[in-house]
Amino acid sequence: MDTIRDMEAEDDASIVPVIWAVYTEHDWPNQLDGTPTAGEWKALRRWARGWIRRKGVLRQAAIDRWATLDSMTTDDIRQLADFATQPDDRGWPSNTLRPPDTPEETLLLKLALCMRPQQWIA
Repeated sequence: MDTIRDMEAEDDASIVPVIWAVYTEHDWPNQLDGTPTAGEWKALRRWARGWIRRKGVLRQAAIDRWATLDSMTTDDIRQLADFATQPDDRGWPSNTLRPPDTPEETLLLKLALCMRPQQWIA
């Protein structure tokens, strides 16, 4: 957790992949020691929710860019989550949404999805 706190101090772009890993329980960053246990995943998700709440400007940017997630079906949101997991390997799954144009927009998509995990985590 100390390493995560150090990363938090660096910049938001470096911590969003950690938050994504916390919710997906995949692709745990190499710079963090070991894979978390079940109890640690739960504590990490609690930390991630708090981090997202504290980042009002970033949270609002994710909401603004991906506002249509609120009206999408669970299946569509799961397809976006699949894309967000491997954006370089998967085609854009939506005909109605504009795909992310930059790596920053992909990070905002991941953040927006993490604000509604009940819609895409099985």
